[in-house]
Amino acid sequence: MAFTLPDLPYAHDALASLGMSKETLEFHHDLHHKAYVDNGNKLIAGTEWESKSLEEIV
Repeated sequence: MAFTLPDLPYAHDALASLGMSKETLEFHHDLHHKAYVDNGNKLIAGTEWESKSLEEIV
């Protein structure tokens, strides 16, 4: 089971009034978190963990 990065349940600029810019949220969600998901998928590819959910692995 490949892991996927879920869409945010709000717009990238929704936290601007709290001090987090649209660019910051895009950077963290769309780049950093996506890289974690992609790397996790690479690590489990071809292993016994490939067909398991994240909950089963943890």
